[in-house]
Amino acid sequence: MIAAVKGWHAVLAAACMLVPARGWAADDAAGAARELAAQTALFAGAGATIAVSFRNLSSLGPVQLEQGRTGYEAALRQAGMRLGEGGTVEARVSLSENGSQYLLIADLRKGDERQVAMAAWKRGAGAKPADSAAWIERKAVWEQEEQVLDAAFPGDAMVLLAPSGVGIYAKRGERWEQRRLLRISSSRPWPRDLRGHLSFQGTSFRAFLPGVTCSGTTEPEASMECRAGEDPWSLESAGGVGMSAYFTAGRNYFDGRLAIGSGATRSGAPFYSAAAVAGDQRQPVWLLALVNGKAQVVDGGFNVLAEIAGWGSDIASVETRCGTGYQVLATQSSDANDSDAIQAYIWKGGSMAAGTPAAAFPGPVTALWAKGDSAVAVARDLQTGNYVVYVLTVACGG
Repeated sequence: MIAAVKGWHAVLAAACMLVPARGWAADDAAGAARELAAQTALFAGAGATIAVSFRNLSSLGPVQLEQGRTGYEAALRQAGMRLGEGGTVEARVSLSENGSQYLLIADLRKGDERQVAMAAWKRGAGAKPADSAAWIERKAVWEQEEQVLDAAFPGDAMVLLAPSGVGIYAKRGERWEQRRLLRISSSRPWPRDLRGHLSFQGTSFRAFLPGVTCSGTTEPEASMECRAGEDPWSLESAGGVGMSAYFTAGRNYFDGRLAIGSGATRSGAPFYSAAAVAGDQRQPVWLLALVNGKAQVVDGGFNVLAEIAGWGSDIASVETRCGTGYQVLATQSSDANDSDAIQAYIWKGGSMAAGTPAAAFPGPVTALWAKGDSAVAVARDLQTGNYVVYVLTVACGG
């Protein structure tokens, strides 16, 4: 199927969810490759030259990826297309999966025109992602034009933090409707790469933005007060482990000071995000996505246990029924104008191991925050420019 430009994220989200997709699926990878090539040729036009690139976001290995690429390119040639770099059409193909199907998803670009094509093939009976271990379930819950910095779901409400303020929503049928907007003002302009975070205790919350901290409640009457200041941000993590960090006003990262456990403040390198998971003897270890592009695993004394390359700037830990009971969600190291993916990892034997296949998103992930047994991710849809809010959980096989 080819998704329309207005909202192809919904197609991708539905495809990558655990629930079986309702659309047609081929019996094997070759059939899916032929179907995707037919959609690509229809978009490209007769005799077009297509530049093809592939990436693997699934639990399948390089052999299956190469088989998919070979079948897709052969079908394009049979349809009269030419292949080569610098083509008038670009096809960025991702191999992904959900609970019932493997997916080939092509981001097609021709000048200013873009579409997303998708084809699927069936898994074997009882097959699950990531070798029947675990996978990321995603649910798209909201979309809007204004940037969403964070979201929370206290009780039956949804609360969104945006540059303009804190929006409080109630469910009416299957739709969320705003019942109150609590405005936020700042004495100075927001930085270009604005970040913000919501921290809840019951119906009371704090909203953190660069140079501004707000305190409020959603019940019985929604209210909020804001003041200028450089208060440390409260950062939640799996297992109820609390931490706080000092944000660098005017920038988009924390300055390296992090208060953990008993409240003692440790100082290290500046970082974008932090998370905690259970280490050896169930003692927590801390993960920091550093500004220099690497991630570090440190103990309570800030001794470096491991360094990780290839992660993006956003990480969050969640409680799960899988493995050690805690997994770290990490974005990929990708361009701000390209699609992104999130993968879960497990700290085991002194190193981080992949715990799930990567879950693809329709654009860059702009926020990722832990919420106990789930996480909230926000992605900017490259097709519409809108910000899409997702709730992420890690599910287990068995």
